[in-house]
Amino acid sequence: MKAKTLLSLIALLLAMCPAALPAAGVRTRIALPPSEELYCIRFDSRGLLWMGTSAGLKSYDGYAVREEFADLVQRFPQLGSDVRCLAADSAGNLWAGTNDGLLRIALRTGQARLYRFPKSSQQVVYALFCASDGALYAGTDDGFSLYRREDDRFVHFNVETAAALWPDGRRGRYEGWGVKDFAELLGGDILVGTWGQGLWRYSPAGRTIRAYARLNRMNSAFALCPDRQGRLWIGTQGCGMQCLGRWDDCRLASLRTIDLGPQAGADAVVNDVVQTPDGQVRACTGDTVAACTGPDGALWMGTRGGGIVRLQEEDDLFTDYFLGAPVGSIYTGDGRYFYLGLGTQGLA
Repeated sequence: MKAKTLLSLIALLLAMCPAALPAAGVRTRIALPPSEELYCIRFDSRGLLWMGTSAGLKSYDGYAVREEFADLVQRFPQLGSDVRCLAADSAGNLWAGTNDGLLRIALRTGQARLYRFPKSSQQVVYALFCASDGALYAGTDDGFSLYRREDDRFVHFNVETAAALWPDGRRGRYEGWGVKDFAELLGGDILVGTWGQGLWRYSPAGRTIRAYARLNRMNSAFALCPDRQGRLWIGTQGCGMQCLGRWDDCRLASLRTIDLGPQAGADAVVNDVVQTPDGQVRACTGDTVAACTGPDGALWMGTRGGGIVRLQEEDDLFTDYFLGAPVGSIYTGDGRYFYLGLGTQGLA
């Protein structure tokens, strides 16, 4: 074999059509009505799986999918429609980002509060993140907002209110609108990823923002995943997957593009990136829209039109190999060693 890819992605690609996965590799499949679009999946501290869909908020307890907080929908209709992102904080609250504001729900009592931000460009909340220090971040088309628990309000970071240090040393305006994802680094700094306005790093200690150099032709940093080796995996909208070798490399000297294989292509849209407990980095492409690791270490994947699939890591079905030649035939005599006929290129 000439080369083995860094990422084992075929299982996720097949998950675009969950019915194609054999039962041996799928421990759980959660069906959702085909008319509902799935936006996100998140686990809370109790191990309950929450789903944000185009038909509102749902939960799965290992037995059944339930529509949650029906009484709250009467007061907050936005909870019954597009729930785009979710976060569970350490105080027992579930946060739900909608097309019309942000809701905080106390899971123990069911009490809720709606937060509406001042500008029309802040009403759709696309991303939520709970940091290790308990801080909550919300991403909108206007930038990002930080929740202050001590006075129950949000501080907003956008073009009008925040400055940034750029890679060339100049100071200018923070221009990271269209926020789609957050990630936390060791030490507590927060990475902010956007649809097409690049990658940013916010330091809570100094309340400062640093800009990274332009990442790709779209300057897209749609999905972020720092790994345990100090690298940052970046999923983009239309520019495939990238890997930054060092978190502090704002000039991107260590940036490289990752080959996702011929099925995804160089212009792939990467919807989510996650690192599993065994260290593998997984990318969601095509109709696989979201992924997260469950309390038991299993990988959960949300799809468009196919519901949610749970896979055990030890049951990974495929590893992708690129040989540089078409495979015409495969033969094995013992199930351990395989011979591949490569046509005019010979035998492997």
